[in-house]
Amino acid sequence: MHLLWCMMAASLPFEACDGNVAKAANTSCRKYSESIRKALFGDWIDSDHDCRNTRAEILAARSQTAVTGTCTIKTGRWLDPYTGRTFDSAKALEIDHLIPVAEAYRSGAWKWTQAQRVAFYNDTSLLVIASATANATKRDKDPSQWLPPDTTYSLEYIQRWARGKRTYGLTADAKERAFLAKYLPIDSLPVAQDEKRCGL
Repeated sequence: MHLLWCMMAASLPFEACDGNVAKAANTSCRKYSESIRKALFGDWIDSDHDCRNTRAEILAARSQTAVTGTCTIKTGRWLDPYTGRTFDSAKALEIDHLIPVAEAYRSGAWKWTQAQRVAFYNDTSLLVIASATANATKRDKDPSQWLPPDTTYSLEYIQRWARGKRTYGLTADAKERAFLAKYLPIDSLPVAQDEKRCGL
């Protein structure tokens, strides 16, 4: 699936995607900071040109009631799985990257093309509607450092993290893999990191 994503997201030939994204992308490691996030990963896109970007599309699709707002969603009813709380105002919510972009960058996304990073940034399967407070406490931590306060969501969170990393060919450091191995079978873990993480 990672190979297919590589070819579709960046229109790269099979040879360029077959275990050699770094060469195809012709990129180099830079120390990640939030100030360069947009330059690296872009922003929310409006893929179907209906005036709603990825954030708005997710808020509209996952609301438990009808939403208000056309291009920008204003109200609805959303469950934050991290805390188990429900919210009616979109202003109180953020769209969280389950695998934070900083973590993705350090784990291999620094090798990707711009198109691949934009595709990752807007991948709805890895986006979570979360309260601003919960998102602020999580920041760029991996599951060994942070789990949702609502423990009933913890296992699903761990499973989605590992699945996302495997899908995108992102690595996991030793501490992260050891933690994930407490909950998941070995064959479902992300690939072990075999080089120093980018930016560290």
